[in-house]
Amino acid sequence: MKKLLTLAVLSALASTTATAQDEWRVNLSTGNSFASDPSSGGDGTDMDLEPGSLLQLSLHKYQKGSRDGARLFYEFFYSQNNIDVSVTTDSGTGDYDTSLKAQHLQIGGTYEWAENPKVFDPYFAMTIGASQYSPDTSKSETYLSGTAALGARFWVMKNIALNIEARAIGTVFDSSSTIFCQNNSCLITLDGDLWWQQQLTFGASYSF
Repeated sequence: MKKLLTLAVLSALASTTATAQDEWRVNLSTGNSFASDPSSGGDGTDMDLEPGSLLQLSLHKYQKGSRDGARLFYEFFYSQNNIDVSVTTDSGTGDYDTSLKAQHLQIGGTYEWAENPKVFDPYFAMTIGASQYSPDTSKSETYLSGTAALGARFWVMKNIALNIEARAIGTVFDSSSTIFCQNNSCLITLDGDLWWQQQLTFGASYSF
């Protein structure tokens, strides 16, 4: 009887420890960011947006799980990326290159499903928040935005995993907006209400 009680206590402690270790998770990733080209900037100018590097940091807080391996986490997400902009004119005399710094701060959730959690965990995430864009040629501007992501984690140790993720970021603008304007000149003109960016990242996670 004493042995059974000891085993029960040890089992409960092990279960509590495992839950505590899975309560929080920090993810750090890097990769490339891609942005859809805007429409013509007017006056015979066109913009090409080149892929840029990015840094992505997110924090997950465990919410609940189920017996089939599905788990739900709160997600706090931050991403920073650079967008290189090439502006060309019909005459070719006013061509120039500039850059755009983008920062995204979001909150949402991550849903994981796996038959063997902490071995191979595919997941889907959605967030909502704000995106701030800081061009070289004008002041910063902030807009409502949201993201959706698909990814997977490959656990190489008990608390360490390698990640791969594809994420789309949609920024909300007024229809046919001109943005990043200064001295009656606008860097980008958009047709529609959404400007899309895509991020492909690789990184690591640490759970505790």
